[in-house]
Amino acid sequence: MLMSLQQAIINEKVAFFALFGFMGSAYYLVPEESETELYSPKLAVIMF
Repeated sequence: MLMSLQQAIINEKVAFFALFGFMGSAYYLVPEESETELYSPKLAVIMF
């Protein structure tokens, strides 16, 4: 039982940091590829 709880916690941490990385890369890549600026950098920081 304890081992499965530890594994679940580890999986959540891995998923969180992977999602964190994908979100960060999206905030860089979308404006870069569309060749436009963000509508509001403050709003992007608040949403992130």
